[in-house]
Amino acid sequence: DSFDEFVALARRALHRDLAAGVYMPVANSGLCSNVCSSLAQCACGLRTGQYECLCPPGYYGLGTADQESPCLPCPNGTYHNGEVPGDVTRCTPCPDVNHITLEPAVGLQDCVCKRGFVSNGTHCEMVKCPVLKPPKHGLFVRGLCGNVVNAGCGSRCKVGYTLIGSSVRLCQQDSKWSGKPPKCVVKRCPRLQPPHNGILACSPKIGNEEDFPVDAECRFSCHPGSYLVGSPLRTCLPLARWDGLPTTCKPIKCMALPKVSNGVWYPEECMVNRKLPFGQKCQLVCDIGFDREGPEVKECVKRGSWTRKKEISKCSDSMPPTVECPENITITTDPRAGFASVSWTEPIPEDNSNQTVLLWSDPVAEFPMKLPIGLTIISYVATDTSYNQAVCEFTITVIDKEAPAVEDCESPPTFYLTVNSTDNTSWTQPYFSDNSMQELYVNVSHELEELPIGRTEVTFTAFDASGNFNSCVMNYTLVDDGCKELPPHTFANCSDDSC
Repeated sequence: DSFDEFVALARRALHRDLAAGVYMPVANSGLCSNVCSSLAQCACGLRTGQYECLCPPGYYGLGTADQESPCLPCPNGTYHNGEVPGDVTRCTPCPDVNHITLEPAVGLQDCVCKRGFVSNGTHCEMVKCPVLKPPKHGLFVRGLCGNVVNAGCGSRCKVGYTLIGSSVRLCQQDSKWSGKPPKCVVKRCPRLQPPHNGILACSPKIGNEEDFPVDAECRFSCHPGSYLVGSPLRTCLPLARWDGLPTTCKPIKCMALPKVSNGVWYPEECMVNRKLPFGQKCQLVCDIGFDREGPEVKECVKRGSWTRKKEISKCSDSMPPTVECPENITITTDPRAGFASVSWTEPIPEDNSNQTVLLWSDPVAEFPMKLPIGLTIISYVATDTSYNQAVCEFTITVIDKEAPAVEDCESPPTFYLTVNSTDNTSWTQPYFSDNSMQELYVNVSHELEELPIGRTEVTFTAFDASGNFNSCVMNYTLVDDGCKELPPHTFANCSDDSC
């Protein structure tokens, strides 16, 4: 493999190495002209009589300490017994080109056959495995299959068959194929098992331990209370696999019913658990004062839904709020007024819903309220959030105890009759007014148009609508002939019709 080996073979052919003879190591290393390296030792040539540095068996070279590499191992595939110094030509090749050597190679025994070959005497023969044949109903991947060491042999089956054993086998050093012999068998799908809480029905029917042939069908169903997840029908494919998805039966559970204001679901599990089992029944019970609307009982059924799921169950407030009005009020009018200023504590309504209750009154209460004389009915209406109403009433009676007022209650001056006339209709009269601002009834004791001659005491009495009254007494004086009786310090200028 190298020029040095070529030179060594050429010298061997010319027998140039025979002149050297054999060298024997000596104890005195100083006999050698050159200092030997630590690996070499001084030796004497039995034929030449010269002292030279001798490398150990398996090595070649000058062996002197002044060399960069005084002793080198023989090239792979050669050996040296270490009896003669010299260059690489001293290394003897192994008898077969497929031999290799392990350092240090000192003799023929160190020549071994390389990987893929076995020894046959002094020669190496290539390792071979038995010739393989493709499996029945199968073929080799590349058409041919070698049988030397490291040769690979791939097998596959024809359509409709599946391979059992090793699809790829290698020829090993021991002349044996790796893996297991391949075998092509008719494809079949592994036997399916019925799911928990489910039923499996397959066609065609086969033995309990056999696999299913291609095109076999298996149908799944679940027991009541469970629902199917996966494929309800699976078919055995030519790939020896089932189509579809694995099938399981999961317990049906319903999500908890929504909480209902002013009501609870019974039994307690209906309010506590997040999910409820198939067949669970829940009954709605409303609080006192609330009426149920919608289904009273709901049941968890198929597909995890509740019966009458589109109908909403709720508890509606049917009880009106309570409101209590103040006691009836009786009060007198304000001084010189036709009304009374009234205030009271408004009622506070209560409701079973514990929510805000709207309260309003008729008439609208603005304190203090100025109420007229008489009876006034005050109504309070309480309305809860469900529009239930409660009404209470009380009365406020305003009493007028104030008598009418009188003005100009003074007797008029004496009225003198003329000679030809007795008209006395221009008498002055008192003026009455009342806090009620209503019309008064005035009673006069005499007719003023028919007063007699002389002094007459006339009484005026005014009555209001509440029966309060006030009187005024006035004196009216008529004189028949005014010219006969003149007041002091006066004089008369009389004519036929007047004086």
